Amino acid sequence: MLRGFGPWRRRPGLMLLGMVPALLVLAVQVSLVVPVGAVLVMPAAVAGATMLARDLVATAVQTRV
Repeated sequence: MLRGFGPWRRRPGLMLLGMVPALLVLAVQVSLVVPVGAVLVMPAAVAGATMLARDLVATAVQTRV
């Protein structure tokens, strides 16, 4: 089993070369997921934060009176 690590020890550049396709796929997935998430998730998050802020202000005004 340890003989399989010999090529990695002698030529570590091969291991880095093998990571190139995985890094390309990661970059493509992130570049697609982030905008889609921003379009689908952000409006709901902003609406929820707005309602929360509105409720907090209303509660603060009621407790002062």
